[in-house]
Amino acid sequence: MRRRSVVAPALFLSCVLLPSSGLSESNRPKRAGEFICGTSAERKRDALARGLYHESLLRQRGVDRRAARALATTERAISATDVGDVAVLEDDGTLLLEPRSFDLAGMSFRFEPAGVSSYGVVASTAVFGGQSGANVALGDDDTSSQDLGFTFPFFGKSYTAVQLNSDGNLTFEQSDTAQTERDLGRFDSGPPRIGPLFADLDPSAGGSVSIRKDVDAILFAWTNVRNFGSTRSNSFSVKLFRSGTIE
Repeated sequence: MRRRSVVAPALFLSCVLLPSSGLSESNRPKRAGEFICGTSAERKRDALARGLYHESLLRQRGVDRRAARALATTERAISATDVGDVAVLEDDGTLLLEPRSFDLAGMSFRFEPAGVSSYGVVASTAVFGGQSGANVALGDDDTSSQDLGFTFPFFGKSYTAVQLNSDGNLTFEQSDTAQTERDLGRFDSGPPRIGPLFADLDPSAGGSVSIRKDVDAILFAWTNVRNFGSTRSNSFSVKLFRSGTIE
C-alpha cells in the first residue's frame, strides 16, 4: 500500500498522509440552527476500539502497567489537585493515545498472510502507481463494484469481487456509503474492509480514482482526491495480490 500526501474481520492498513492531507473524519458542516449531540452508538464503538488498540500498543511496547499506575498515583499525590469541580488527572501513558506517533509519508508496506487471520508487515519499495490505471467515476459517498479477476483470500473467506468506495476503502460482501464518522468503531463493526485511508473524501470535487489489473494483482488508487468541503487532497493506493498479500 502506497501513499503520498487491520482487527478481524477487517484489516486496517495504516497509510501515509501527504504533508497537506486533510482531516480523516467527517467534516460536514451542520446546518444553521441544527443541534448535533456528540453521543452516539458509533462513538461508543469507536471509544472501545481505540481502547483495545491502545491496550495492544502498550503490550507491544512492554509497558509495565502496574508500575506505571503506581508511579502515577505517587505523582498525583504530590502534584495533582482538583481545581474547583474539575478533576486533574496525570496521564501515565494509558489515558491518551498520541496522534501521529510516526510519519508514514512517502512509505509503502506489504501485509503478508501469516495464517488464516493474521498478517506480517514489512516495508516495501513499491512506488505510487495511480497514474497508469483506468479511471472509475465516483461521486461523494459513492461506490462501485469491481471484479478482481482472481480469487482473493481474506480472513478465512475467498472473494472474486470488491466494493470500491469513494471514502478511501474497499469492502467485501456489501458497500459502505454511510455519512457517519469515518472512525475506528465504524471500521471494525462494518463489513470486511481494507482501508488505506478511511476518510470523508469527495472524488467529484477533484482528483481521480482508478484501477489497474496486473497479471497477479489489482491496484486501486486515489490520486489527488479532495477531502469533503476542503481543497486539501490525498494520493494513496492499495494493491491486492492473488496470494492474499496486500500492499
